[in-house]
Amino acid sequence: MNAALISLVMLFAGLQQQTKPVQKEAEFVAAKAVITYYIDAKGDQIKPPRKHDLKDKDAIKKLQKMFKEAFNRTEGEKPAGWKAGTWIRFENDKGRSREVGFNYKFDRWSWGKGDFKATKEMKTEVWQYFSKAKSK
Repeated sequence: MNAALISLVMLFAGLQQQTKPVQKEAEFVAAKAVITYYIDAKGDQIKPPRKHDLKDKDAIKKLQKMFKEAFNRTEGEKPAGWKAGTWIRFENDKGRSREVGFNYKFDRWSWGKGDFKATKEMKTEVWQYFSKAKSK
């Protein structure tokens, strides 16, 4: 083998050793969800806001599945610049969290990277806890 070919092979081998595989982020599993309502079902502001700590694992899992784009870090449509009237903060056992917010009409939601269309199922699921929420 000539010297140039040996150098090229060694360079390639060295580059392969230095290249680290891209590590996929571990799946986020929420242990707790905190829903904070800044508006009521009519869209009127609530002072002080009301908060509900959701601890039931099945209910959290069901709620988390509705926001798969937030947990897959999918970018949505161009943000419309609205202010959230209801927030859900999902927290895992490692102290990390993800938040999603709904606009006052409850027809759009976001996790901070664009807007997504909210479904009636999302609204129903989130508003069922409103009566249990306590003032902050």
